[in-house]
Amino acid sequence: MAKIASGMKTWMGPRPTGISKYTRYQKISAGDRKRPWETAVDLTQLPGSDRLELTRNDDGKDKGLRKQFLETQHHFVAHSASQLALNDAKKELEGVELPETVTLALEFLSETAEKGVARAKARAKILALVSDKGPEVGWKICEKLERKSYADDEEDEKLMRKAEKEVKAEKMHAAQAAAAKGRTKGLGRGLELSEEEIGEAIPLCEQDVPVPRVAGRLRERASFWRTFVRSSYVMSWIERGFNLKFKDGRAPPRVHLPNHVSAVRHTAFVTDAVQECVLMGTGRVPFTYVSYVSCKLGYVAAAD
Repeated sequence: MAKIASGMKTWMGPRPTGISKYTRYQKISAGDRKRPWETAVDLTQLPGSDRLELTRNDDGKDKGLRKQFLETQHHFVAHSASQLALNDAKKELEGVELPETVTLALEFLSETAEKGVARAKARAKILALVSDKGPEVGWKICEKLERKSYADDEEDEKLMRKAEKEVKAEKMHAAQAAAAKGRTKGLGRGLELSEEEIGEAIPLCEQDVPVPRVAGRLRERASFWRTFVRSSYVMSWIERGFNLKFKDGRAPPRVHLPNHVSAVRHTAFVTDAVQECVLMGTGRVPFTYVSYVSCKLGYVAAAD
């Protein structure tokens, strides 16, 4: 007699001749080893099960992906079976007064099983997306999706399209950068010179032209500007001088002040004129704590 144990299962019987004890146990049907509630698990609830569960890739490209999906499927079945077992236990214990610790334990187990099923479904959805788009692009799309907040199922398609567009744009940018790098391959780094060294290293095509210094008003030097300015309209303004009209059309009153000392005699006029210059921006008060004000007109008067 031989006794073979695997987990909670025990097989009693004579050891078969020429066959390993584990081989005999492996030939037992999967249905016999499953608990009653495990056979009731609907695998179609798992996203991508119709594509990855029964698909066998002979070329061997997606063997790792298939292995991950089978592991995810195993977790889904385990947590779903736990949910079914807990539901059956709750039905049998209806009307029975249970201790508080037992009630809390059942709630904790139910919550844990529910979270496990949700995680398995989310993982299966990612694997199905990778299988459809290909491993090279699919994993990058999933990375973009995981960075974003989880949305409802109706928004998943929109997020996937956006993530796929970002991945393609990154690949295109990388290809363009590689192509640009290939075009400049073999060229040395550009020579960097300071401003002082440029004049010595690079010959400048320039010629010094003597230009006489012109000081004073344009009207007084009209003969000089006539040799350079070809526009008769501009020359007419230079010869006549600029005549800017006041905004309101009224000219200020004429006041004859032979020297700055007269500002003391005409304090009211000078003070008002300086205040207007400050308001218009043509004059300024250099220091607020000094009792004198200066402006561009050349007047100096006591401040208010």
